[in-house]
Amino acid sequence: MAYRWKRSETVEGAVHRIAHEQIDATVREARDPRLDRDETVHQVRKRCKKLRSLLRLVRACLEPSGTYAAENAAIRDAARRLSGLRDAAVLPATLEALRAHYADAIEDDAFEGLRRSLADRRQRLRETDGEGDRRLEEVLGRLTAVRDRVASWQLSADGFDAVEGGLAKTYRRARKAMAAAYRDPTAERFHEWRKRVKIHGHHVCLLRSVWKDAMKARRRSLDALSELLGSDHDLSVLRATPFGEGDEPKALELLLGLAVQRQVEFRRRAWTLGARLFAEQPAAWVGRSRRYWEVSRDPAPQARPLVRVPDIGPS
Repeated sequence: MAYRWKRSETVEGAVHRIAHEQIDATVREARDPRLDRDETVHQVRKRCKKLRSLLRLVRACLEPSGTYAAENAAIRDAARRLSGLRDAAVLPATLEALRAHYADAIEDDAFEGLRRSLADRRQRLRETDGEGDRRLEEVLGRLTAVRDRVASWQLSADGFDAVEGGLAKTYRRARKAMAAAYRDPTAERFHEWRKRVKIHGHHVCLLRSVWKDAMKARRRSLDALSELLGSDHDLSVLRATPFGEGDEPKALELLLGLAVQRQVEFRRRAWTLGARLFAEQPAAWVGRSRRYWEVSRDPAPQARPLVRVPDIGPS
């Protein structure tokens, strides 16, 4: 299973294959008894994001028929059914990561009361969310319905022409989102930038065959940037969490102060990495990608031998 084009495939054939593989993997992972609920939710949401990125890459070829709008909405709405479960699962880990980072400066049990509060909230959500399994099955049903329609997705172009518009639009939006985040550094703007970085990273992965080494290196850097922005977002969610009145006010004040300090670190590192990854203008990035595509699919010209080998013939 490869989340990328193969040089032997048409773009439409690749889109059909990848969509089928991603949905099949979603169903398989969701029913894997080795995964707990949190891991299952995480995997399903990841697959949905990959599917939507796949659609975005060929968006221009699907928009005239209305396919893009309909299928993107179907996958988006399915994934939203699981969004609340994700935040409840990640908050305790976010708190622990913050404590561990500042372990030399604070007591080991500095956030113990807050940790118990988050754990209790997570447990209450699990106990009161009796519809969790039914909701997951509903999501799988919606994705299976999308799978049944994949064969009818018809692209109006092939080759690099089929992906050029989507590649340009997502790269341009990532650059704009970065500029907006540092101009007005709100949690929402940084989260929006992270979403755009993830989409661009998926596109780089899909196009890996145009130049494997270069695209793999870029994808690693995009993953690192996404990790920084993801950690920043988790801290924003933690800061916005309404802890109860009985929680320790001094511990909460310390938590909020350290969370802000850590976010400053994440955002400084993200700027350096992002400024490099999105240094080029969209036209330059897309033009370079087109040339990679063309070279990867054109056979090398027949070269003249440097030394003429005489025909000895039979002895």
